[in-house]
Amino acid sequence: MRLKNRQRQVGRFNHSGGFGVIEILAAVGVISLILTALASAMALSLRTSAELKFRSIALSKAQGVIEALRRERAIQGWETLSSLVGGGVAGTYTYCFNSEAALQQSSFTLSSGSCTTTVAWDGNDYIRELTIDTQTAGEMSLTAKVYWQGRDKHMEMTQTLYQWH
Repeated sequence: MRLKNRQRQVGRFNHSGGFGVIEILAAVGVISLILTALASAMALSLRTSAELKFRSIALSKAQGVIEALRRERAIQGWETLSSLVGGGVAGTYTYCFNSEAALQQSSFTLSSGSCTTTVAWDGNDYIRELTIDTQTAGEMSLTAKVYWQGRDKHMEMTQTLYQWH
């Protein structure tokens, strides 16, 4: 009798020990959603990281051109710097500074006009231009722009230099 009762109890709970097709499909679906979300987050993180790298380089290059003009004002003096910009005639002028050599004190030059070519810095192509406004006597308004990805993205930095007395 005990054996029959035991068989009846086991018979009532007789389920297969594995997973059904529906459970497997649900688990695969959930895992797929999680992996898709992780892949999207990683792709966004990589794009953001690359963009921050490009912006950091652009900021550094914009600071470099403004610092070069500050240095020239300190070394050469206001009058010499003013004569380099537009030949000393008040106005707004654009210069291309794609060459690092152009910023060196020993060979500082102003290449008039917008940049027509790019230069590679840390694996990306950049364009570095400086606009100088000398329309107010005794001051120069500087706007350094560094572009990347063609001219789609840019970083801009402005500063005003004043004539020392």
